[in-house]
Amino acid sequence: MQQYGVPKEIAYESLQNRLTNAWKDMNQECLNPTAAAMPLLMRVFNLARVINLLYDGDDGYTHSSARTKEMITSVLLDPFPI
Repeated sequence: MQQYGVPKEIAYESLQNRLTNAWKDMNQECLNPTAAAMPLLMRVFNLARVINLLYDGDDGYTHSSARTKEMITSVLLDPFPI
């Protein structure tokens, strides 16, 4: 924001566009075979998923007693019946 002199909203929108494009690139890489091994790609992809889950909208890592705790509890303690 300071470097380019743009308002907070425009900087946020630009960051969101970059994130969207990064997810599109990652999904494309998972669909097409590449030189990298798929198990390695899945580890990187899962790390990105966790980071997105923890930091989407607010800091779920630092303030984990609310939303993050509920998500982990719903997955591990109250699983959806198959």
